[in-house]
Amino acid sequence: MARLLANEFLVGIPPTNTKIVDFIAVSQDGKKSVQIQVKTRTEGRSKDWPMWEKHEQILQPNLYYVFVSLPEKWADDNQPETFVIPSNKVAQILKQSHGDWHTTPGAKGQQRNNTKMRRIRPKYPDSPSIPENWMEEFRDNWQLLSE
Repeated sequence: MARLLANEFLVGIPPTNTKIVDFIAVSQDGKKSVQIQVKTRTEGRSKDWPMWEKHEQILQPNLYYVFVSLPEKWADDNQPETFVIPSNKVAQILKQSHGDWHTTPGAKGQQRNNTKMRRIRPKYPDSPSIPENWMEEFRDNWQLLSE
């Protein structure tokens, strides 16, 4: 929320049990409003952000995911990394990566079982259709919310 306020957005919290949105942000001039869903991981504990099959279908033009990577050891000079990504891009990456995963053999050469679990990762070495550093253009890209 602090990053939204620093970028001159007014921020509100939607009612409890709102399924898709964690924050609603409105530009100070009132011309732009966006919905934010935050996903968090801790470096060293997780290499990805868990998602679900349902996230492949969420294609709202004003919905953005903010993927936060917290440092394993907190220090003043070691701030969290953030990636601000439009929902349509997240849906695309989830579909591509899951499709690639599902069509490749498992560790013992077996056909993988389909699952509703999905994962957002900074890199997908087993998915040639996804550029290696696909997330970099979204790193701290809070300007996307104003476009």
